[in-house]
Amino acid sequence: MKRSLGLLLSLALAGAPAAVSAASRVPGITSSSRFLVYYGQDYGPTVLATLKQANLVVLHPTNSAQLTPSVVAELQGAGVKVIAYISVGEDPAPLDAAGNPIPIVGNGQGPVRYTGGSTGYDASKIVPANGGVASFYVDQLWNSSQGQYVSDGLPDVNTNFGGFFIWPNDDWRWVLNEQRIGGVPSTSLANRSVAGLKQLAGARTSATDTNRTHDFGFDGFFLDTLDTAGPYVNAWGYYAWVAPEMQKTVKFIHDSYPGKIVFANRGTFFFNPLITNPTHGIRPYQYSLRPYIHAALFESYALDSDASHTGLSPYLPVNRDNYAQKLMAEANRPDGFTVFSLDYDMGRGAALSAQARQETAIKNGWVEYIAPTGQLDTLGTYVATHPPAADTAAPVWDSTAAYAEVINPAFPDVPDRVGVQSLSLTSRPGEVVVHWDVARDQSLPVRYNIYRSTSSTFSNPVKYAQVNFEVGEGWSTDPTTKFANQYTLTGLTPGTHYFRVRAEDSASVPHEDTNTVTLSITVPTYVSNPNASINVNGDLSDWAALTSFAVDPQDATASGDVADWARAWLAHDANNLYLALQNHVSITQLNAAFSVYLDTDNTRSTGFRGGGDQFPVGAEFVLLGTSLYRYTGTGLDWQWTLVGTAGFSWGGLNAELFVPRAWVNNPSVINLFFLGDNPSLGGTTVDAYPDAALNPQGAVRSFLYQLQ
Repeated sequence: MKRSLGLLLSLALAGAPAAVSAASRVPGITSSSRFLVYYGQDYGPTVLATLKQANLVVLHPTNSAQLTPSVVAELQGAGVKVIAYISVGEDPAPLDAAGNPIPIVGNGQGPVRYTGGSTGYDASKIVPANGGVASFYVDQLWNSSQGQYVSDGLPDVNTNFGGFFIWPNDDWRWVLNEQRIGGVPSTSLANRSVAGLKQLAGARTSATDTNRTHDFGFDGFFLDTLDTAGPYVNAWGYYAWVAPEMQKTVKFIHDSYPGKIVFANRGTFFFNPLITNPTHGIRPYQYSLRPYIHAALFESYALDSDASHTGLSPYLPVNRDNYAQKLMAEANRPDGFTVFSLDYDMGRGAALSAQARQETAIKNGWVEYIAPTGQLDTLGTYVATHPPAADTAAPVWDSTAAYAEVINPAFPDVPDRVGVQSLSLTSRPGEVVVHWDVARDQSLPVRYNIYRSTSSTFSNPVKYAQVNFEVGEGWSTDPTTKFANQYTLTGLTPGTHYFRVRAEDSASVPHEDTNTVTLSITVPTYVSNPNASINVNGDLSDWAALTSFAVDPQDATASGDVADWARAWLAHDANNLYLALQNHVSITQLNAAFSVYLDTDNTRSTGFRGGGDQFPVGAEFVLLGTSLYRYTGTGLDWQWTLVGTAGFSWGGLNAELFVPRAWVNNPSVINLFFLGDNPSLGGTTVDAYPDAALNPQGAVRSFLYQLQ
């Protein structure tokens, strides 16, 4: 009796590790390393001699009867890292007598299609056809003549290569893990002869073993056909809704084989935040592979396999200016990966190969291989005989802001983003977030050094060397206006601080760039008025001894303007939060023109950030006149729920209010700003307090209040 795929998967995973650390770069590999991809049949002495000259090779174990465990052992003995090809997004099924691929029957629930709309991935919208094949086959191909996706009840086939397109769910992960050359008796894989993860990674019986049904002992896996999850709209062979399960599959491989190299082929869309599939609202970057891979391949970067392209690839501009920089932003992170590139000579000659080498290894720091033909069945020697010159230059700054065109290189040039790009305060005393973009270099990874001075002449700076940076806030959805990287400095004293960011490579003698781009920001003193004794009566005499926020000039003088901030205070006692307002003109009604936005959880990533993402805070609460509202939206939409009405009093230029601290979640710190929303009530001027609140480059954009 054949066991179900689901049961076999649970048995296969029973011994998987509970927790595994994030992946990292391939050790010992640099842009000068030798790299080969070979899918040929011949493993005679000449081929082996060439492979032994490489530092890392990718081989196709299912392709050649001559590729045995002993060959892998021989190459490893020569110091070569040997990586095994495996298809994760397509099933290279065996063929019947008529030449048609044979699907796995499995649980009979497949093929499946996706019926979700444009609001994002919804697993419940994956509909099984119960057509008598396994649950991981898909049936939703784009039909260009009909202008729509069609389903015929049969698994979709890649007519170029003969395999089935895959939704890589748990059942498929079992197949990837268990399939073997020679088949797996008494299972759905009995008639299939494809090497799976267990066979590829398993320990060899000996270094001289020539039995191809035994375990090979490869150093890792080359994951092909990731692009089945491609987000491209109305395009044959891409299924955007596959992305979440593809991420799970790569994570499964990483977690199940922690000692092995996970090498991703193609799938650059997983690293490009700009790309969203509008049909389903799926952004592949949300399902990034970065934590689970050690390496990624950029295929056909400068020289593609299309013989009709006699020069550099027509897609090189978009590869270089759009995809490469976003890929490198991800690869260069502290939990990043090594980037390899595969170009094709196709008879184009040494001059173009030299140009490709310049683009990939010298400019980008990638590990390059130039194959003789598109079949990968012969070995090229150009890269081995043309090593790059020693790195003598500092990193060069670039930009991740280029547009997301996939095949149209005619988009406007984007200026380089050199050095520090912006500074922002957090809601914690003495913290400044430094933002910058990307630099490229021959010797990766690029490190970043932050310099800080309290002098406008930048004398005696403090250096923060090779900071452990993170993804820049907002970059994961908008790299055109946000920046790839950020680092938070803590413990800074109140006053103006000046910052620079410089890039440093990983050469044996490091090179650091010398840019002098400088930005400054003023670290404020936190206001705190604890244990206040406030009588809310419109008379501000009991506030005279308390610390206020900055004085604001008269700047809302147009007809109809009623809110023109002059000064404000906060105070608190054990139960209440008090607010005093002083206006430049008499307050006749404390209405919604007087609005105060309160960030109570110390992060801009939650709360309302303004309809144009222009607020300096993420506001959990807003006080509109005397009404306190709690934010219930997703960040940019205007969605609020009434909490209650504040206690209040006003008279002349003054107003006082109070709310229970519990109404605003009893915070320890509040980051706030004031908005005189006069246009909402027929006036003219939007009076921000502080004045720079809505200016992204402003030195002081909000006030900080600390509750003790």
